[in-house]
Formats: sequence, C-alpha cells, structure tokens
Amino acid sequence: MRNETRNPLRRSFAILRYLIDAGGQAVGVRKMATDLKMAPSSIHRLLAALAEEGLVTRHEGSGLYSIGAEMVRLCHLATDQLPVSRIALPFLKELVTLSNETALLGLYDSSRQEMMFVAAAESSQPLRYVNKMWEWMPVYAGASGLAIMAYLPTKVQEEIIERTNLAPLTDRTITDQNKLRHQLQTIREKGYARSIGQRTIGAVAIGAPIFSASGEVTGDVVITIPEQRFDPDSESYLASHVIRCADRITAQLGGSKPQQKTGDLETIA
Repeated sequence: MRNETRNPLRRSFAILRYLIDAGGQAVGVRKMATDLKMAPSSIHRLLAALAEEGLVTRHEGSGLYSIGAEMVRLCHLATDQLPVSRIALPFLKELVTLSNETALLGLYDSSRQEMMFVAAAESSQPLRYVNKMWEWMPVYAGASGLAIMAYLPTKVQEEIIERTNLAPLTDRTITDQNKLRHQLQTIREKGYARSIGQRTIGAVAIGAPIFSASGEVTGDVVITIPEQRFDPDSESYLASHVIRCADRITAQLGGSKPQQKTGDLETIA
C-alpha cells in the first residue's frame, strides 16, 4: 500500500524537496513516484501544476523534470531575507578578523532535530575546509552540532540518541551514549564545544550556542580549522571570541542566554 497523503500542498513540497535533493539532475516521473511512494498519475498532475508556475522544468527531449528558474529565484530571495543571517553576518566577519579562520552560522530545526549552516564568512587562509551549506546534519557529532545539542532539553537529547543510535560519521565520532552525555554536560559548563575530526576528518571546530527570547537554543556560531594548523594553546582565546560572537547575535535577536556554570573540565576531543 502506498504511503500517500491526500494533501496536494504537502505532496507538492515533497516533489520540490526531492528535486532539490537530486542535486541538479533531471528525474523521471516513474522514479519519482517509486521513491516518493506516490501514484505516477498524481506525480504527473502535480508536476504539471508546478511547471505552470515555473517551479519545475520539463525537459522536452527526455520528459524528465528538474527544479525551475522561478524556484531558484524564490530560494535566493528567501535566503537574502532570512533575518538571522543578515544580523549574524557582520559578527561572523568580525570573528574571522579576530581568529583568521572561517566562521559559520548554524540553525537548529526542532521538528527534524537536525541543524544546517545558513551563513558563512570565509577566512583568507590558503588552506581551509569547504563547508556544506543548507544541508541537514545531525547534532550529536562535531562542535557545530554538540554546541546545540548540549542545550536541548534532556528528553530531546535522549530522543536524538535513541533515533540516531549515534551512527558514526568518522572514526572519531562519539558513539558511546554515556560518554556523549558527559560531554554534553561539559559543554554546558564551559559554554562552548570543541571537536576534532568528529564530523569531517582532519577538521577542528569550536562552537557556541545562540538562544531565542525564551532561552531555547536556536543555533550556534562555529569556526573551523584544519587540524594541522590548530594550536591547542589557542583554544581559550578562540573560544572566548566564538562565545562573544554568539552572545552578541543572541542579544541582537532579542534572545536570552540561560545561566551557565563555570568550570575547567575535559574539553571535547
């Protein structure tokens, strides 16, 4: 039995997400129907409506479909109007000046329990990592995720652990549940996360959380550093600037930072 909703708007969004995730490749109706578990007739009808609005393009020679120019235009406009990105970018650029490392803004989605990078300020360093923008990523691995996960309610943390089973992204990803719980507590006490190679081999990251007006974590600020260039003695200096940048963005968003404990416990490895 096909897992198909009667809501045409939801099905239309499913098609658009599918074509975006296809990475620019054109896809046929039957493959789309199989992957999305929808009837080919429904897919064809919805694609026709989306094509009329310019949101998808039908390639006449092959009959395949891809994202349309109007969809691309709307995405760019929406990105430019994302308030948090506009607010954060000047602070990210200042952080790059202070650290000479690439700075990124991550946003958390509570419904997906995942995060993605939505803004970046690149360093002038000749050697730096190319970070994937606008791509959903887990929050249990790497400083960019852990700086968020540490400030989620305990119930949500446990849901994430159970749902993901802490599947490793690299051989340095924390996969032991108790070790991860200890690390999350350490992050809360220190106010930032530091990771080495947990999400990307050879990459060091330092991240600090951003909060909403209600005190809920909504994202984070992160700097990324190639491991061969990272000096452990510089961690405190870099972390202080990352925290300050995150705090300033929180303040600009009208957010409220929850009370944090101080401590000098084990850092994220």
